[in-house]
Amino acid sequence: MEKIRVGIIGQGRSGRDIHRHLFETQAPLRDRYEVVAIADYIGERCVALPGVAPSPELKIYTDYKELLKNRDIDLIINATCSKDHVALSIEALEAGFNVICEKPVARRVADFDRLVSVAAVCDLVKSKAEGLSLRYGIPHIFTDYRKMLDSSAIDAVSVCTDHGSHALISLDALATGKHVICEKALSANRKDLGLMVAAESRYKDLVFSGVFQHRFESWYNYLRGIIKSGVFGRLLTINLNVLCWRSADYYAADEWRGTWSKEGGAVLINQAIHFIDLLGWMSGGVESISGSYANLTHLSIECEDVASASLIYKNGAVGALTATSSSPLEWEPVLSFNGTSGSLDLCNSEIRRINFRDKSLESQITREYAEIKQNDRELTLSKAYYGNGHPRQLANFISAIRGEEELRVPVHSAAHAVDIVLSVYESYNTGKRITLTF
Repeated sequence: MEKIRVGIIGQGRSGRDIHRHLFETQAPLRDRYEVVAIADYIGERCVALPGVAPSPELKIYTDYKELLKNRDIDLIINATCSKDHVALSIEALEAGFNVICEKPVARRVADFDRLVSVAAVCDLVKSKAEGLSLRYGIPHIFTDYRKMLDSSAIDAVSVCTDHGSHALISLDALATGKHVICEKALSANRKDLGLMVAAESRYKDLVFSGVFQHRFESWYNYLRGIIKSGVFGRLLTINLNVLCWRSADYYAADEWRGTWSKEGGAVLINQAIHFIDLLGWMSGGVESISGSYANLTHLSIECEDVASASLIYKNGAVGALTATSSSPLEWEPVLSFNGTSGSLDLCNSEIRRINFRDKSLESQITREYAEIKQNDRELTLSKAYYGNGHPRQLANFISAIRGEEELRVPVHSAAHAVDIVLSVYESYNTGKRITLTF
């Protein structure tokens, strides 16, 4: 049996003398668990137990945040001070770890309530559901989502299936009284997109959100703010170029990928859509599109691996959208904003070029942007370009359910990016410029 790999945060009495001692000295536990990481801000505490040889893989940290970047850990033991239990446990959970927290788990009922649990996981492939259940300690597994929706233990549903099934599952979940957060893209076609937007209005007492995590990253919020403040002057052009690589193996890994019926497209609707959303969100929206697409290298799939479009924005600016999944670059999205007073290119959340008539403003933006990047050190996911917005969006979704915050990505707002993508396809197929609906 493969051992469960343990990380222990805190090397005081509980973390070192109880938890670590049990894992490293008691045969039943030692045979099933392996302590591979420990953390304590007092480095002297991170020493070997008397007479006990630690695991040769043991890694020692003085900053627990560095420990949480270790993706080889299966279980986190939170043995820190009581005052830190809630915040650190939530941070570890949001990073994707199973967590055991020392007593007291929380000192207030409100804090305990923040520790939201995953009650069930559903997948058509039972082994996948079982794997997630084991890894994250999820008590219930299903292979039929309808049976899962019958459970009174579930308050909210996260829909992470292929695009073509998003509408059906989301609508069924709403009909059973569940709050819903649906992964991008909301749908693979216009009919389903319209049904989802209509459902948002019909189920006013439920929270219905689409996933666009980049809206929660500080640097994009800063850029949106200065655009709205008018420092660019009159916006003239807003452009996006997405370069990425997807192999034949990527498309072969799941039967829905690269299909019109289940994915609804390829590079535009799956990879580029995150930054297409930023285009609309930052600019105030796209009005009309003329587009084209082709499949030049990925001949095993039905859909596009290269696309382009001419955009007219609601604010009068024009722009170009280009994307390909056949680039030698793994991931490089470039956003460009050009106005009468200044221009800026952003590549992978870094300022690549900045030019303002007012050089003091240019320096100010550069400095402020750098400070935001420096101070925003939250844990990112396995791929850096995913950013750190996912935990923040999930937190917003939960807070909206509780009535504590306004939902930041309602479905009608998330629908705009899908509308842009579908309009590119429609424009090429009909030979017409398409006016957006959502």
